[in-house]
Amino acid sequence: MIDRARALDVAYRELLMAMQHATTLYEVADVVARHARTVLGADGASVTDVRGAEYVYRAVAGSPVPVIGAPHPLAGSFTGDAVTAGEPRVFRLAESDDGSRARAEADGIASGLVAPIIVAGVVVGTVGATAATEDAFDEDDLRTLSGFAAFLAVALGFLERRKHPAVVREALPMPPADRAAALSTGMARMSLDTLEGAARALASSQLDPHQHSLAELVMRTLLVLRAMLGVDQN
Repeated sequence: MIDRARALDVAYRELLMAMQHATTLYEVADVVARHARTVLGADGASVTDVRGAEYVYRAVAGSPVPVIGAPHPLAGSFTGDAVTAGEPRVFRLAESDDGSRARAEADGIASGLVAPIIVAGVVVGTVGATAATEDAFDEDDLRTLSGFAAFLAVALGFLERRKHPAVVREALPMPPADRAAALSTGMARMSLDTLEGAARALASSQLDPHQHSLAELVMRTLLVLRAMLGVDQN
């Protein structure tokens, strides 16, 4: 049995370290995929870019192992459903349409999660987790995955502040003017506020002292991130 609090503790520490030293978003994405799989007890986890009517895998951990960089149509896919809705989704094989069910069965997937990476109201990517067993995930898992997605949204802003324009051009398939607006201080604040809300919920809902310590760690991490990004609390 995975000790989620301890796994999240390690994940947030490594994500903060990766964000401080990364030169591309995909270095952070690799850490997210690896830890999302561990924390959720998933068989596989992934991070994608959304580019127009397609999505592209940029980081994967576990199995199945999709081809990095290969485009896939959003239409008729569970990832596409989450992107269109702009909200996290739980995938259940029994509730999926024929096309999604056929693809999932071919890959040995019986259940999954997808959380959109949202920048200034635009879905620019997703974080996903999959399992070979049905009903492997619940709403708590979905909230946890959404936290990882929010961290990646923050990472985009942080890399922009570190003056890596090539990274942002590659990571965000938008015109330059739209991209600049997407990486505004307001975007960073919204993403940080999402993480802060998750940390406060964790602190108020868990009685285990270690989980309270985790919540405190996340809050301290957020203070560091706010300072890095020059973003004040609302």
